[in-house]
Amino acid sequence: MSGLGGDMDRDSEMAVFVRAVNGGGFSAAARDLGITPSAVSKLVGRLEDRLGARLLNRTTRSISLTEEGRTYYERAVTILEEIEAAELAVRELHAEPRGVLKVNSSTAFGRYAVIPHLHEFIEAYPELQVQFITSDSMVDLVGEGVDVGLRIGT
Repeated sequence: MSGLGGDMDRDSEMAVFVRAVNGGGFSAAARDLGITPSAVSKLVGRLEDRLGARLLNRTTRSISLTEEGRTYYERAVTILEEIEAAELAVRELHAEPRGVLKVNSSTAFGRYAVIPHLHEFIEAYPELQVQFITSDSMVDLVGEGVDVGLRIGT
């Protein structure tokens, strides 16, 4: 099993390879990525060395996929699309609160300080379902799955 550094190198090599194929050459990939064409060539070369297979046929003006390159490219594109989808899903979750928010407070505090503002909060976060529970007894917040516990007192 390789270390984390090896995984990051592999991921970079994969992304650069796909960019080179999509752009039709190392120069286009280099422009897109803000690196030199020789850096693109080096990364693709390392990928080929690691895989033990030639992925691209190269001329001074163009590149074309070998059979091994086509197989790798098709899978790499799928992997990179899945990574992008995973990152987008997390960003969307982070962008707008959604799910269930379980809030617990004492009865008096809830009546006078929380409930008057609850409607406004719910309108501001329509993807969030609020479960508001009042209780004057001690509540095991963690055991009850409470996200926010509001209490006042001395």
